[in-house]
Amino acid sequence: MCKKTMLLMLMGVVLLWHAVPVTQADCGSVPYYSPLTLPRLLSLETFEGGKEKVNFDPMDVVVYEPGQRGIILWNGEEEILLLSTDIKTSETTQILEVIPFPSEPTVKLGDFETFRKMEKLLLEKTLWTVASGGGVPVDVIEDAAEITFNAQMGAHDVTVVKVLNKRYFVDWVMQYMEKQQAVNPKINPDFLKVINNYLERDYKWFVFDTIVAQQEVQSHEPLEFRFKSQSVYYPLEISTLETGKTNIELLLLTPQPIKTYGELTFAVKREKGVPLPAKDLTPVSADWAKFMKQRPMTMQRVHIRGNISNMKEDFIVK
Repeated sequence: MCKKTMLLMLMGVVLLWHAVPVTQADCGSVPYYSPLTLPRLLSLETFEGGKEKVNFDPMDVVVYEPGQRGIILWNGEEEILLLSTDIKTSETTQILEVIPFPSEPTVKLGDFETFRKMEKLLLEKTLWTVASGGGVPVDVIEDAAEITFNAQMGAHDVTVVKVLNKRYFVDWVMQYMEKQQAVNPKINPDFLKVINNYLERDYKWFVFDTIVAQQEVQSHEPLEFRFKSQSVYYPLEISTLETGKTNIELLLLTPQPIKTYGELTFAVKREKGVPLPAKDLTPVSADWAKFMKQRPMTMQRVHIRGNISNMKEDFIVK
């Protein structure tokens, strides 16, 4: 095989990261409308007395998530997840995205350029490998959870929430949306069951990410989460209200290659890992190289495919 042909094939593999099919989805997303932040995006009907009424039912909004892109770094004790999603909706509205975590995450705004740099780095390393052969009282609801962090990050309004009383957490979420001046707030009952399943597994930390979604596909700036974890973790069950096929692309950086994934109910395809010295990661992010303890690592792409509604377990591997 000539080098030019090999290069074109490998570039095609890298570009597949972006070629993900459109699927109908709820994907951990709760549509809502707040006149405080979206005063002109929906038609308003004025009554007598100057009051305004909005004909908005969040259960009628369809959320589409054409694709997910993630970079995961795991050093054996902690994980960094850089996550970017594409979102569009059947009508202009706000979206409250809910992401569960096994421990308290810190959150900061990421950069699309990081994905490009990592793709370039993976291509270079893969080429080298081929070439070398290789209803309760209000006070009870208010005490059910606490906000530990809130900040506006680009297009994201990020809130980190710790669950204190899982019995009333769902009521707390509804109260939270009311405080955001959500009009006629509703949450799909099936989605609440998914949230309760995380609570039953003792997941006490959730990130609420509020964005404005429109009828055109939008790629919002990625967010970077850092949290303690005894395994590689990527939340999937939170997305099981989607319908149709989905394609999730993850790039894993781990101390050793990941070879097995246990008994998963969905298709996982892994590419052969390539070695990555810490010094080669430094130009992408000096913080990431430090996070990986300046030690050699393995870089490996993983493809998760299938009907998203059947992915009733998270991607958790060691």
